[in-house]
Order: sequence, then C-alpha cells, then structure tokens
Amino acid sequence: MMAAAVTATVLTAIRAVGVVQAVVLAAAVQVVQAPMRTAADVRATLRQGVEAVRRVAIR
Repeated sequence: MMAAAVTATVLTAIRAVGVVQAVVLAAAVQVVQAPMRTAADVRATLRQGVEAVRRVAIR
C-alpha cells in the first residue's frame, strides 16, 4: 500500500519537476521511510537514478 503511494508521488514529481529532481526526491523518500537505511543504500539509489537520467538523455 505504501509503495503504491510512493510510486504515485514519484511519478507526479517526474511530471512536475523533471527526472533529476524526482530521483533526488525518491532517495529522500527512502530515507524517510526507512531510517535504518545506510548511506550506501542511498548512494546506490542515487546512482541508479543517474543511470536512468543518462539513458533518457541518450534517446
């Protein structure tokens, strides 16, 4: 249930502010949802987002 809400929020953010900001928002949401996440988890999420942005930019 919570994952669906987060997904909807991220998709709305992508439409509203763009992909890069949405990636940062997604990482921030993960930190808020799971305070026990490590910095490495957050970096991995950001890295995946950067790769997604690169793939979109290449198209």
